[in-house]
Amino acid sequence: MSCTNLQHKAERASFSPLPSTTNESMSDTKSLITRNIWESFVKVEITLDIPHMVHETYYGTLHRNSYLPLQFSKLYEYFKYCLDETHLSNFDQWWIEHDLIPLKWHLPIGLIYDICLPQRTGTWHLSLRVDKFPADSIIPYQNLEHGTEIWTKAVENIWLNQIKESCFVQCGSAKPIMSLSKEDSTAFWEAVTAHNLDGYKAIEKKITPSLSNIRNIPLKLYIQQANDVIDIEEDIEVIQAPVSPFQSSGASQTMFSALASVIPELFPRHDPPRYTFAVPSIHAAIIPEDAILAELYSVGSYLDGFLHILIEGEKTIDRREEGGEIN
Repeated sequence: MSCTNLQHKAERASFSPLPSTTNESMSDTKSLITRNIWESFVKVEITLDIPHMVHETYYGTLHRNSYLPLQFSKLYEYFKYCLDETHLSNFDQWWIEHDLIPLKWHLPIGLIYDICLPQRTGTWHLSLRVDKFPADSIIPYQNLEHGTEIWTKAVENIWLNQIKESCFVQCGSAKPIMSLSKEDSTAFWEAVTAHNLDGYKAIEKKITPSLSNIRNIPLKLYIQQANDVIDIEEDIEVIQAPVSPFQSSGASQTMFSALASVIPELFPRHDPPRYTFAVPSIHAAIIPEDAILAELYSVGSYLDGFLHILIEGEKTIDRREEGGEIN
């Protein structure tokens, strides 16, 4: 099954299988899928939680393929009239919490949402805290900038390291991204902050090799260890697993064959391939066994150049079957 059969079940970006009989129509289909993923979002209620103060709440949406600190400037403008002078200056103390668990801001928003809310339903209720930063649980912001710029700079540093790493996995070297001109490097990051798909893709294609030249596909697997998971550090095992786009037989690597090679205890081989103990999802979409990995990567990689795959076990599958289709 090709990426044209990917059934996206995120709250906004949903689409049906589209036929593709020519290279041109296949390209159009991939572009549509990529844009649907790029434009998908989650609904949030973010409450400013400060002791002995009236709790104000922001109602809005967050793009799935973005990062929490990139939203802080918007939250600052909304909440600044509720903050005292101390809170208005301690920007390195801002963080987001869900059900008393600090959220890891360096991960994509959509991935965190899928882990926190396995049913992918309803509004995400979050708390914004502006003091007592939990540096033992989440990465502190590096104090390289003053004021609200500290949030953007922190994400830029993390993103740049990750995109270099994904480039290395694909090419065997980070030279393609390190060789970008200053103008292209600036445009690349600005496309991330502005959530500009066309601008992002214009630079991404300069550092991404063709399928025939790619060495490995950058994957990160998040294996759920419990039924109701919200704490990534405690309940999720993370495996970084570069995988060749081709199997040893020369056939295209599929979602199932890749997972069977990396975590065979969860994905024992069957003929025909079928999920037994767990299922993978990307951008809230459950991925068919025969989906071609390279095609999934071309439409579903995140801003950092990795394909982040959530692996959910039997209990989660059973709960989904009882609760019906994910919205």
